[in-house]
Amino acid sequence: MAHDQQIISKIKDRTAVIGVIGLGYVGLPLMIRFGEEGFRTIGFDVDDSKVKRLNSGESYIKHIPSETIRQLRANDTFHATSNYAALGEVDGILICVPTPLTAGESRTSAISRLPPTT
Repeated sequence: MAHDQQIISKIKDRTAVIGVIGLGYVGLPLMIRFGEEGFRTIGFDVDDSKVKRLNSGESYIKHIPSETIRQLRANDTFHATSNYAALGEVDGILICVPTPLTAGESRTSAISRLPPTT
């Protein structure tokens, strides 16, 4: 079976592992939704305090109940990490990081902080 057909098959039978880079107001709800649909998810963030809170079942976003995180953790469909080597475990990656919106803005995209690939 061709690689693209393997991925499609994994998505259809919910065995694809979904990676989400950036666990803020966009990435975290997206990761939760995939988990609620039965996909195993791995969320990546450069903020170790967010990762620790999520893995202990605590939400840091007001409108996302901690109970939602705890349920997904209990179902083994939700794991957060700051170890980008775990990208090798995912079948698909969604990138949800901030980017500069105005010309000359000194802040750089969070994607620039990712380690180089090998």
